[in-house]
Amino acid sequence: MCEQGNETKRLAYAILGFLDEEFRKPTTSADSRESLEVAMQCLETAFGVTIGDVCHKPSKSLREVYQSAPTAGGSTNPTFNLPPSLSNLMSGSSGSQNVQAVQIQLGNTYVSPPSPNVEIKQKADSCKDTGNSYMKDGFFNEALQTYSDAIELDGSNAVYFCNRAAAYIKLNNLESALRDVQIAIQLDPGYARAYGRMG
Repeated sequence: MCEQGNETKRLAYAILGFLDEEFRKPTTSADSRESLEVAMQCLETAFGVTIGDVCHKPSKSLREVYQSAPTAGGSTNPTFNLPPSLSNLMSGSSGSQNVQAVQIQLGNTYVSPPSPNVEIKQKADSCKDTGNSYMKDGFFNEALQTYSDAIELDGSNAVYFCNRAAAYIKLNNLESALRDVQIAIQLDPGYARAYGRMG
């Protein structure tokens, strides 16, 4: 639904446009495409705008705005400074900031089945890709089913659980989403995207 004059939605649309442009580049790796898809889904959910809402499309793309923006010295190719609190945090000197670790309580341990053969893995990946297409098009029930199909074929892949969690989130089934994220983390404790899905 388009609301004229909503600057926040116009900015979100510009970011979505940039991410979609990167997603469609033939040089973008499969892993990067998946990350870009997740980023687009998060923006769509957070701001209630999709790439199909062309009424929010700005006159210039985000890339064009960036390339034409002057820097403090008057040239193009701008640089950006982080706020001091974020800059200190990134550099490791927290100063007066009190950074605390977040403990995540995992549910019952998921027992991963043995990894399937190559042919089954390819079928599972195909299901995941179909689910990703459904998510992008807003068919969340269909995405949920195809991610479940992928998990049935290969229940040892953290990505499938994390993607299904995204479908559950879109369907407002947060309890199931949390459980799938917990399983993804149990399967791959270093899988940062799964932690991000917890919000």
